[in-house]
Amino acid sequence: MSSKKDYETTLITLTQGGKSDSITKKLIKIQIQTEDAQLKEHLETFLSILKQMEGAPRSAIQQRSLALKKASSTLRAYCQEVLRNTKPQWQILAERHGWSPPVAKAVKRVKQPSPFEMGVVRELVK
Repeated sequence: MSSKKDYETTLITLTQGGKSDSITKKLIKIQIQTEDAQLKEHLETFLSILKQMEGAPRSAIQQRSLALKKASSTLRAYCQEVLRNTKPQWQILAERHGWSPPVAKAVKRVKQPSPFEMGVVRELVK
């Protein structure tokens, strides 16, 4: 299972189109499953506008259409940005909450004694 399946499925759903009811159900499912608060927020905005358009008069639908296009564009851009990121989803989310990868500690190099010094040490030990 892909670690970025929510974003892939969102893009596929928006691209394939279909009936408003079908799109809504798929996106709500993603919204419930995802742990990404930003994705949830973008989905909420999109779904809210889509819901307002259902059963609205034609004049209201035309006005909402621009808002829906903007919300769709923002949602798509966000999903594409996350998919382009090479980090896994868990790391992206963890970094947003203040986590950072552990920093490798510098290894202290110990000077190796020269062969001459080793000979002097051996003579002193005898």
